[in-house]
Amino acid sequence: MDATLKELTSLVKEIYPEVKKKKATHFNFAIVFTDLKRPGYRVKEIGGTMSGRKGTDDSMTLRAQKFQIGDYLHAEAGGSLEPRSLRLL
Repeated sequence: MDATLKELTSLVKEIYPEVKKKKATHFNFAIVFTDLKRPGYRVKEIGGTMSGRKGTDDSMTLRAQKFQIGDYLHAEAGGSLEPRSLRLL
């Protein structure tokens, strides 16, 4: 729960070696959670990182964004022209 977006970026790069090979890969993260007021899910964009560069969202934690047990983490990786959704459960 106290993982930073930069740490999550490193984990994604370990799991998906094809992403690791590309320089300046953008990573965007979102929390997907159950909507208690309506049936279905909601998505909350929480920030992004770029491999090989420091950014303002690098030190943001899941806890700071109110990530809870039972929520899903959506990660998207790619260059500026080819985003790719990655399923992390």
